[in-house]
Amino acid sequence: MTVVPLTSMPNASALGGTEIFYLQQAAADAQATINQVRTYFKGVTSVATQSFTSNGTYTPTANMVYCLAEVWGGGGGGGGCVNMGGSQAGAGSGGAGGGYARARLTAAQIGASKAVTIGSVGTGGAAGFNAGTAGGSCSLGTLCVATGGGAGSGNSGTAQFINGVSGGIGTTGDDLFQGGDGGSAIATAVGTFVLAGGDGGESPGGGGRSTASAQANGNTGNFPGGGGGGGNGTNGAGAKSGGNGALGYVRITEFCTS
Repeated sequence: MTVVPLTSMPNASALGGTEIFYLQQAAADAQATINQVRTYFKGVTSVATQSFTSNGTYTPTANMVYCLAEVWGGGGGGGGCVNMGGSQAGAGSGGAGGGYARARLTAAQIGASKAVTIGSVGTGGAAGFNAGTAGGSCSLGTLCVATGGGAGSGNSGTAQFINGVSGGIGTTGDDLFQGGDGGSAIATAVGTFVLAGGDGGESPGGGGRSTASAQANGNTGNFPGGGGGGGNGTNGAGAKSGGNGALGYVRITEFCTS
């Protein structure tokens, strides 16, 4: 692409010095971006993808010159809830979504290979007054890292309101995002009202899940990285467990020459 000098534009004389300066700067920035893209993609003839849902080793495809690494932390597990007495209803809070990180990397940065770590799934709290566990961190070496979502809290039946826990975060990479917070939960005494557990927190590329219906255990979080929803309990329905968070995920998109 050729950048036309502003002084050659028919109405350039009508622009003030400040306007010309900013237009020239914008044109220079655009040209720099184009040059960067040309450098990254020069000679690229094929695109390949490698994905991981368990620990492993990333070995680049032959002639990889540039790759885009994406990492999702695991979702946190939802909290459980005791069997509520009388005409009460209650729920555990949802686990939080895992964080997300994205990094643009050259073949030189990757080298011969890089370790891939997929952290443990955040497990839902057992039926009763039991918290879940946090989701594990996921990473591509030390180049791209995201932490897992926090664990949902259990409900003993005495807490009137339980705040949702914070989502995981991307900690290393070019673009870093935080997962959604776990949904809050309450205990209430309103006749026969039945309450679903707190929603699991969303994660970029995958959402959380609440309980499937009233008087049910929490569902597993949506893949990839959404937190599990909290369980709920009502009089006579029994204690309920929280749902597991979703497994973390690593995806690497490779740009290769022939």
